[in-house]
Amino acid sequence: MAMFIKSKGRFLVRDILNVLEEENGFLTMQQIAQRLEYPSIHSVKNTCHDLKKRIDELYSSDDIEFIISQRGGVRMKRNKVNLHLLTKT
Repeated sequence: MAMFIKSKGRFLVRDILNVLEEENGFLTMQQIAQRLEYPSIHSVKNTCHDLKKRIDELYSSDDIEFIISQRGGVRMKRNKVNLHLLTKT
């Protein structure tokens, strides 16, 4: 059971990254959840905060920016950096 939850979370990370990759501006957590159609807003919020923490640990701000704004939502801007570190288990 724990393995399923872990892989489900990995798919959510990948899907959120894909949605943000296609956007130039900010998306609210609700917009992300609506575009993906399967996660709850709570799951999106938790995953985005986890992603921000992991991105800050793994990458320099010159390579990737992951911004969570109270008013604007979430935005990702990356400069030709591979995101495989974020999507592996």
